[in-house]
Amino acid sequence: MRKLVITGGHLTPALAVIDEIRARWARVEILFVGREYAQLTTGQRSQDARACQARGIRFIDFAAPKTGSFNPLTYGATLKAAAEILRSEHADAVASFGGYMGLPFVLAAKKLNIFSLTHEQTRVLGRANRVMALAAGKLALSYPDTKKPWYIKKFVVTGNPVRAGIFQIEAPAPGWYSAGSDWPVLYVAGGSQGSSQINQAVVPIVSQLTRDYVVVHQVGPASQSRDPRAEIERYLAENNIDHTRYIVRDFLSETELAFLYPRIRLAVSRAGANTVSELTAFRIPTLYIPLPAANYHEQEINARSLVEQGAALMLTGQFHPSDLLSYIRQLEQQRSSLSAALQKIPQDREAAGKIVQLLQEGTRATDQVMMSNLRRISL
Repeated sequence: MRKLVITGGHLTPALAVIDEIRARWARVEILFVGREYAQLTTGQRSQDARACQARGIRFIDFAAPKTGSFNPLTYGATLKAAAEILRSEHADAVASFGGYMGLPFVLAAKKLNIFSLTHEQTRVLGRANRVMALAAGKLALSYPDTKKPWYIKKFVVTGNPVRAGIFQIEAPAPGWYSAGSDWPVLYVAGGSQGSSQINQAVVPIVSQLTRDYVVVHQVGPASQSRDPRAEIERYLAENNIDHTRYIVRDFLSETELAFLYPRIRLAVSRAGANTVSELTAFRIPTLYIPLPAANYHEQEINARSLVEQGAALMLTGQFHPSDLLSYIRQLEQQRSSLSAALQKIPQDREAAGKIVQLLQEGTRATDQVMMSNLRRISL
């Protein structure tokens, strides 16, 4: 029985690989190391534990410092804790999906002679992955043109894993979706933690948007200090805004997205790599609003790649609700040309399988080295 430790800051591709492991790799136990809270200061829970529970995967909550607050004097304790998990669990391999959470496990795996792989989702190699690339057995990239430091020479282009579950045929309609099938859907996505900037721009123009669309708005989960859904509902009530065809959701599951994606006419979204991959896979004309604070402007680079191909629109900087409404109308006007450009973008649904293959090859190679060393010792 193999045991794989999966960790990192990007949950969606990790889940895609987990599902692929279960589909094609027999006798494997998966352990997910992640974070219970997306933001400790606000008490906002992450999706890590919930997603693992839904799949029946054992979850370990782990505290790792962000790369921006790295302290070499205290990081030794983090490495020691990561190494202890790998030793006690008898891990055969580590798969990291970027971010500060994966860093101590890839470094510890190097020290313990355990095969590790780290995957970069965006078109810019992140801070943690720039270090992990030097220690990991394999660096997997989503794009051949990913920007990376000069010292990184060896990598494998696998593509960005997309969850197989979102391609379910005839997924059941969610209980919250009661709109008529003849109404086009405008999907607004703020990312896993939601976006205050997008929320505040959308709500004042809800009455205009719902004249033409059913608006499904993913606003992010509540925290100790804020509850986006409650704030929006209160604003609508206080301002007597008609929201008959306006649906507010904290988060959408794979099954809910599988139902919704084929029905989406237009989307407004942050430009995280995984959301971009999914919207592109379904050829959905999208207005991207990149997160300004993203490392190395990675979200803007993700969106700009599509804009330069004539396959998306992008809105950056500060803007008012009226600006957003104008861009959505422009998105509608250009829908045909955007759709045509999206159709020309090649789709690769094999990324998760390629990563699983790398893990299988890596563990086999590690076994061979260990056996060779044992034979050498016995002689």
